[in-house]
Amino acid sequence: MSEKKSGFKLRTIGIILLLVVMPLLSWVYLQAGFNYYKDAMSELKNYGDMPAFSFVNQKGETLNQADVKGKLNVLAFYSKSSSYTEEMMSNIDKLHEQFNEREDVAFLMYDMDSATPEDLQAVASKYDIKDDKQCFLLSGEPQQLQQFLSKGIKMPQSTDAVDEEKGYTLQAVANSDMTNYPYFVFVDTSASIRNYYAIDNSRSVARLVEHMALLLPRNNNRTKVIQ
Repeated sequence: MSEKKSGFKLRTIGIILLLVVMPLLSWVYLQAGFNYYKDAMSELKNYGDMPAFSFVNQKGETLNQADVKGKLNVLAFYSKSSSYTEEMMSNIDKLHEQFNEREDVAFLMYDMDSATPEDLQAVASKYDIKDDKQCFLLSGEPQQLQQFLSKGIKMPQSTDAVDEEKGYTLQAVANSDMTNYPYFVFVDTSASIRNYYAIDNSRSVARLVEHMALLLPRNNNRTKVIQ
């Protein structure tokens, strides 16, 4: 009789686990995933459209906004006097590693020194940038570069001044910051600027990976968060 009671109790516990506990755990898991998605997406604002451009790349070819239309774009700016170029290129390499199989992702690195294609190719060789179909080193006339950055991209104020609901307050890029712009700029497939990420902050760059993964179609997406 005791064995029957014991078996009955075990079956009862099993039914409770199956009908109550497991669905509850599943709900908690799904709710946590939804909250993560909601929080991450709330960080993506609309800071206006990426301005039109037409610059020469490391192959001597002209690249403009039509060539990267419908893609997620990560923009970066550097010069010989930039204090963060090494770190920027290192992070671009890590980002490229995450998304190198995606044809719908492009990395646009603007050389603010008005470099020639030969200069750009030298930079590509120095930092071992071999994928010239996804990673573009770009440059052009100084005035054109300055207008693209100062009037179109702009400079977010410090992270201390960011409003979590409204996002960054932007201001025109000062002349002193033209060649030392310390942010990655994330542009979505509709050419809208969605967020800015501090180049020298690993958590910020990791968040960029997460945001890119969230906006990409799920198929063939093998992205991992940068550690």
